Amino acid sequence: MESDFTKLLPNQEKSEERFEFIQDETLKSNLAIVLRYIVFLVNLERYNGLTGPILFPLYKDMIVQTATIVESCTHYIVRRYLDSNTVKNPEIMDELWIEERKEILLEIDGGERRVCGVVEHKGTEKFTKYTQFINLNRACKRAKIFSEKSFKASEILRESRNKIHLSGLSKVEMFYTKKDVDDHFNYASIVLKRIEEKLQELR
Repeated sequence: MESDFTKLLPNQEKSEERFEFIQDETLKSNLAIVLRYIVFLVNLERYNGLTGPILFPLYKDMIVQTATIVESCTHYIVRRYLDSNTVKNPEIMDELWIEERKEILLEIDGGERRVCGVVEHKGTEKFTKYTQFINLNRACKRAKIFSEKSFKASEILRESRNKIHLSGLSKVEMFYTKKDVDDHFNYASIVLKRIEEKLQELR
């Protein structure tokens, strides 16, 4: 039997209206799906009296999924800025050293170790569909897409999203609260509003 709270979910079309500033229809649909899932989680918590061990990961999931939406929209606007030639890749991406060639100069310790010479040149990280959240935030700041406020909000979301990697945690994650969720919803609102405003300037 369908639970009452599932009837409160916005339909797909209505959810996509929240992302009307996204012109990529596939991305818009996927964002709407995640948004509907977040609403489902909110209703699940609100109408089922969940506590303790179940409630903490539920709150964490809301935060992680919210950060996923922000990361995807951040990636989208960087791509739009690059595609429109509003900015150039070297202007917004990190510098790095790119290896051209490596030569073995000397083998030592009976061939167990060797001394090598490497030739590198300075380059720039390429923006791809795999560009990390931290680099997306930096790119948005360099391109003046983000203000200091929206940059800090997106960084908070990124750091929270990274806590999905349980092997990297230094303590037990059992202390999320409704306030934590509301704060992250607010951070997301700050970032998405800024992205929407900057996308409108491209039109």
